[in-house]
Amino acid sequence: MSAVSKLAFVFALWLVAFIFQSPFWNAAELFLIVAIIVAARIPFSAISAYLKIIVPVMVIFLILFPLLEHGGQVYFQYGIIKISAYGVSAGIIGASRLGALFFSTIGILMTTTKERDLLEGLMKIGLPFGASFLIMMSMRFVSLSMADLNIIREARKARAMPERENLVQLIRNMVSIVVPLFLATIRRIQTSSNALEVKGFSPGAKRTGLRKQKITNTEILWIAICTAVTILLIVLRIQFGFFSS
Repeated sequence: MSAVSKLAFVFALWLVAFIFQSPFWNAAELFLIVAIIVAARIPFSAISAYLKIIVPVMVIFLILFPLLEHGGQVYFQYGIIKISAYGVSAGIIGASRLGALFFSTIGILMTTTKERDLLEGLMKIGLPFGASFLIMMSMRFVSLSMADLNIIREARKARAMPERENLVQLIRNMVSIVVPLFLATIRRIQTSSNALEVKGFSPGAKRTGLRKQKITNTEILWIAICTAVTILLIVLRIQFGFFSS
């Protein structure tokens, strides 16, 4: 499929993630996205580095929301700690939405589409070249930062630095990881900026390309189906209250 078709599908998944307001439906969307990734045979190595960050954040959502949000049937209570139905539902919805946004963007779009094709796809849907290029550079920096993070962690292991002995050591570990990662990112931004200046990069210049993407009639039909289904879900959610419990 062309990048435009994938963008339409992923954008529809983003909207659906916020249309749904139910632990069942939000979790179902997340499982659907994961099933698509498995069916597409996307290698685990392509997203493994991202999972080390996104999965702990999802777990934090599942833990914090039940502790902070209260309402409905109480499942567990001990002193000031109270776990209720509303908090559990909010945790599942929040974690599922975060996972849906992440896996649809990284797992479906980024790992199956070349950067040049995605840049051209963004321009085809109406974004100026400067904005499209900025989005692609931001996504590129995310993947490069993940690579830098792995290098820093491997360097720590090679130096036999302790991981998590206590809270103080954990804070020191975070500082020793975040500071080098920040400096590496700033250095890469400066290098990229100098490279663009040397090449005489001009966002407003008219651009040409040797490779053009063609959207087939089947993909046009696919985009229309994605749009129609998304609109239908919005109507059902707003007018009839579906997908909210």
